[in-house]
Amino acid sequence: YYGQLVVSHGYFFDRESGMATWMSDTWSMKMQSPYKWQKLSPGVSQDDAHTAYNAGRVPAAPCGRFGHGDAVVNDTLYLFGGHDGGMSRHGKQNYEPGYDFDELWAFDFLRRKWSHVVPGSNPAAPAGAPATPGKRYLLASTVVSNTLYVYGGLAEGQGDVWALDLATKVWRQAAPDAPRSASHPGRRVGHSLTPVDHVTGPKGFVLYGGRHIDAGGATALSTEAWFFDVEANTWRQLQVAGTDVPIPRKYHAEAHTYVRDPAATNTKTKGSGGKAGAGDAVLVGIITGGTTTTPGLTCAADTWAFTLDCAAQKLTWHRLPDLPVAVYDTRAAADSNAIYAFGGHLCSAGKADTPDYPYYYLNQVMRLELAPLAGSLTPATACRVDSKSLLSAVPHAHGGSKAEL
Repeated sequence: YYGQLVVSHGYFFDRESGMATWMSDTWSMKMQSPYKWQKLSPGVSQDDAHTAYNAGRVPAAPCGRFGHGDAVVNDTLYLFGGHDGGMSRHGKQNYEPGYDFDELWAFDFLRRKWSHVVPGSNPAAPAGAPATPGKRYLLASTVVSNTLYVYGGLAEGQGDVWALDLATKVWRQAAPDAPRSASHPGRRVGHSLTPVDHVTGPKGFVLYGGRHIDAGGATALSTEAWFFDVEANTWRQLQVAGTDVPIPRKYHAEAHTYVRDPAATNTKTKGSGGKAGAGDAVLVGIITGGTTTTPGLTCAADTWAFTLDCAAQKLTWHRLPDLPVAVYDTRAAADSNAIYAFGGHLCSAGKADTPDYPYYYLNQVMRLELAPLAGSLTPATACRVDSKSLLSAVPHAHGGSKAEL
């Protein structure tokens, strides 16, 4: 959010007390030295939320949860879905399935206040069709053209794509659920979405990774990359250039930013597929960390970037330096200067080898400078855009990773 890393909501298990701890506070940290944290909202306790829900009303702010989707547009943070094991509904510490949220909340950065958003009705929806994405968690979200997109989740039937018009606050189903096939990724859990919102070319988002169900009904991790075209409301699997690619994973962090080509001349540069991109900046998607096994947990520390051609048909991976420690469920953000990763969970098997990280859950911020890597992140095959047009034509919008333009 305007040069700040924003952190809101989450969970950790307190091994000393043997109890779950749900966080609902909201913080920001400027992504430049001296990197000071500032509390924007204290949130609301699970006990207060339990009192409110049992009185038939929503609490004053979204209670602690994990597995939710979020996105920032201009001066508002939107939060949808998630799960808290039912503590805010039954008041007990034990984790119980079936208590997913379907709430939509908005945090006003200027007023520093949460509000519960009640979506409007969609007159174009078929009779009897669901009006909202419904309760779900372990979803992913992003924003394209002032529309919040939600995809995936833990429950069957959540391979659909939903779109929320942020001007009218009306949901519509942009694409239905479908089995995994050559034209549909199927349902995913623990995946990521990266927005592609150039002023020219296809608009949509890139789906990477996550857990899917294969043809035999077993779960498997994916390293596939798919593009959802928000104008055609269709999926297509992206061609991947080369063989140096990340291994399959879920629960990784995603970030995205525009990196300026140090050799840019602001003349037309041919992109892959014969389409021309004019400009000096390249959209760079980033994934880092995660777990590379299912079931079970094997933490990853590798970090990768990807670039797209102008037709959003082909993706090229670029290997970046590893995180200092292997971690999953971390979160990331990026600006044109650096990538930042915050929080997450260590895999227990590697904990003894990481003396600088004495706890299973992290609260450190890790930073990787992008400037020395700019040349390798702006290859000739990548689509180029005018960096000036990004600030003038694209809303300040990003999802999940709180990435900056």
